[in-house]
Amino acid sequence: MKRTAWILLAAAAAVGGLFLLADMLGNGIFLEFLSEQLFYMQEYTDTTGVLHQYLSPDWSRIKLLLFLLTMLTVGGCIIIVRLQVRKAAFQHKADMQKAVEKALHQFLEERDFYLPEGYGGIEALLLQIRAKEQKQLDLLEKQTRQKHDLISYLAHDMKTPLASVIGYLNLLNDVKDIPQPQKEAYLRITLDKADRLEGLIDEFFDITRFNLHDIVISRGKLQLDFLLEQLKEQFYPILRAQHKQLHLDIAEGAVCYGDADKLARAFNNILKNAISYSYPNTEIHVQVTCDETNTVLKFLNQGDEIPKQKLDIIFEKFYRLDQARSTASGGAGLGLAIAKEIIEAHDGHIYAQSNLQETVFIVELPLHPSVEEHTAVQS
Repeated sequence: MKRTAWILLAAAAAVGGLFLLADMLGNGIFLEFLSEQLFYMQEYTDTTGVLHQYLSPDWSRIKLLLFLLTMLTVGGCIIIVRLQVRKAAFQHKADMQKAVEKALHQFLEERDFYLPEGYGGIEALLLQIRAKEQKQLDLLEKQTRQKHDLISYLAHDMKTPLASVIGYLNLLNDVKDIPQPQKEAYLRITLDKADRLEGLIDEFFDITRFNLHDIVISRGKLQLDFLLEQLKEQFYPILRAQHKQLHLDIAEGAVCYGDADKLARAFNNILKNAISYSYPNTEIHVQVTCDETNTVLKFLNQGDEIPKQKLDIIFEKFYRLDQARSTASGGAGLGLAIAKEIIEAHDGHIYAQSNLQETVFIVELPLHPSVEEHTAVQS
């Protein structure tokens, strides 16, 4: 404002100086013009008969002139003030733009950044984005490290069964007079080691191709008793070898809405985990119930209690609860992670409960298709 006042005073002084200069150059023509416009001649005769003349101000014209000058001054002030405000606004906008651009460059370069006052909401949003990105990077780094470690474990574990297979085959090939019972024993061991090696190779492929984010689900109405009976028959040799039993308790007419192949793989992984971590000579139970909206499957086994703080992380990729036991059984820490991905792709949920007596994996699946899917099918 002080600057504006000085500008007005300077402008007034300049106008006054120009007026006086022009009047001097015009031999007083401007002052003479003003006097003719603002004053008029009056006459009177005194008592002695002498005629007197004098100039009298024309107040109406003077007031009009003052009004015009006032309006011009006020208008000039308004114009100058508006120009100054606009200039200041443009300057402020330019400064803000430079500050924001600088902050965004610092943000992209992952450096500390500060936004001007009034941009707190944007700053908070950028900080949230950075925190989310950092969390994703940390998770990716963790999974990459786990994947690398697990590949190293599997590569190491492959050497043992492979060496056994080669050793027994060389023995059978080199020694011609091996007794038949001993030869059959060697063949059984070789076959077991080959099966073990095949399982490790399957786990290896699971690690390299595991990506279910783009999983395609072909949904339909599934009869769960038929699906689970097939899995029971599939696991029979393993259960028999470990002296374990699998019992199915399925509600009559139990169904769900989903992809048969994908859900079979998810249930297979859960059952495999239950068998691997259950005590010898115990029973695994699968219970299936339905309500108005969901089908609930419970996989129960008797084994060591899972610590409460690990009930969530057992579903993470490449996580193994027991390094030694899962290595022995060929587990890569992907089974439950894959099951979780598949079940959540069906709009379902999976979680675990564990105590000293038993561990339960609970799967909840929608009994009916969602409204969007039902509409899509009808169209």
